Amino acid sequence: MDIGSRMRAIRLSKSMILDDLAEKTGLSKGFLSNIENNRTSPSINSVERIAQALEIPMALLFMQRDYLPRIVKPEQRDRTHFARDDRVVEWVSNMPFSKMEMLILEIPVAKDRTKEAPLKSHPGEECHLVLQGKLRGTYGTQTFILEQGDSFHWDCSVPHKVDNIGDVPAKLIIALTPPTFFSSEKALAAAPNHTSSKEPAGAI
Repeated sequence: MDIGSRMRAIRLSKSMILDDLAEKTGLSKGFLSNIENNRTSPSINSVERIAQALEIPMALLFMQRDYLPRIVKPEQRDRTHFARDDRVVEWVSNMPFSKMEMLILEIPVAKDRTKEAPLKSHPGEECHLVLQGKLRGTYGTQTFILEQGDSFHWDCSVPHKVDNIGDVPAKLIIALTPPTFFSSEKALAAAPNHTSSKEPAGAI
């Protein structure tokens, strides 16, 4: 567990020198330097004092690398195309075992306005932000019109859906928890640009 390197990175991100940290913690500069260079293992009491001085949760210093922020570049996003209605999903988040996920959904212009997406319900919550287009949201017995810049948040146990009623493809950012969409569909979409005929279990 590389507490020293993490401690140094956080200290430098706060523009603190070792003298500053020594003053705040009451620990010697030499001792702190030894910790950062992994030449000594600090006690829990020392780690607690360091965390307080750095104004961070103590647990942050014990985090393993896999739990640090996951950066996903646009070209690294996995994409899945659903043949049923040509919807395309891009996964913005890509953190295994996370309690939430975020995705971009693109809904094409409807070829047949008489055919609408089916209502769905599943455990969890979703929060949406419309990036482009005009949509009709259905939530239980309620319907509402959504346009660029609008956001909406709902309990997914209530049957819901969104339909593109505009003349251009609609795009939304969706944050959802738990990640039911990711766990059911992305497990099948092993490769990027995967095409699926399977009905997504969660979201949209």
